[in-house]
Amino acid sequence: MQQVRLLLKEKYSLVHVPAERKVREWRDLVKQLISEGQMSEQAGIMAAKKVFPYEYREYRIFDGVSVNEILSHFH
Repeated sequence: MQQVRLLLKEKYSLVHVPAERKVREWRDLVKQLISEGQMSEQAGIMAAKKVFPYEYREYRIFDGVSVNEILSHFH
C-alpha cells in the first residue's frame, strides 16, 4: 500500500502522501468510473479531483505510471 500511496502522490502532484483510506476511496471511484465507460486515465483524474480536491494539481500529471499500473498493485 505504501508504494501505491507514493505513486498517487507523484502522479497527481499531491502535497502529502495520501492516507490509505483516501487511496482506497480513489481506487473504488476509479473502478466505478471505468465501469461506467470512462477511459482509465480520465477516470483517475476525475477521482483525484474528487478525493484530493485541495491537493490535486492538474497541470503536473506524472506520465511515468498509468492508472492501470497503479490499480494492479491492489490485490
